Amino acid sequence: MSINENTIIFNKLYRSHYDDKEYFFEEILKKAILRTLTDDTVKAETMAANKVNRLWNSYKKQYEEDVSNGIVPLFSIVNNYEKKVRWIGENLDTDSRREYYKIRPELYKFFDKLKDREYEVMSCVICDLLGADKISLTAPGNEGGVDFFARISFPQKAHFLFGTKGPIRIVGQCKKYANRDNVGHMKEFVTTMNNVYNKSYRAGEILPDWFKLEKDQLVIVNT
Repeated sequence: MSINENTIIFNKLYRSHYDDKEYFFEEILKKAILRTLTDDTVKAETMAANKVNRLWNSYKKQYEEDVSNGIVPLFSIVNNYEKKVRWIGENLDTDSRREYYKIRPELYKFFDKLKDREYEVMSCVICDLLGADKISLTAPGNEGGVDFFARISFPQKAHFLFGTKGPIRIVGQCKKYANRDNVGHMKEFVTTMNNVYNKSYRAGEILPDWFKLEKDQLVIVNT
């Protein structure tokens, strides 16, 4: 699947390190373009000037989505008119939290190098870190669109996964794509989820015994 220029530039923004200072968004774009699309400074400046409005609007949309989803954005917006931003680390209240976000670019680079199967395993590791007591990675191939199952028990009301009380059963699908997945694949996944919910013949072949016996809340995760 090919990646367009804007996506390449946007991805580079999230894989770069920043200081605690204000930046003009266009200048950040120019540096990202120089590191990915061209080594010509004049060409990079021209491309940044031509793309700044579109990518600025894209970032503002991403910023709003991140805030809405409880995710710390890459930059805080200092001045919308002048298109000025500041690395979000400046606004974090503790040094330890700032250190976490300093390594975020390296985490993105690590994820980039993962193969498809490694990406699926990583999702299982994350479930383990969240406290899962049951995890099943499906065999590659004819798995009906499901990559892993997990069960997480919470001793009290949780601060993530919709604040539910546990345990919950998780059905996970992993897609390590360069661009956003298409609607067709999502419809196929919804069909698979219906099969899991109804324990249809095909889904029943891959469901772990512990999953079939449980009657806890069901959560769908698409990574």
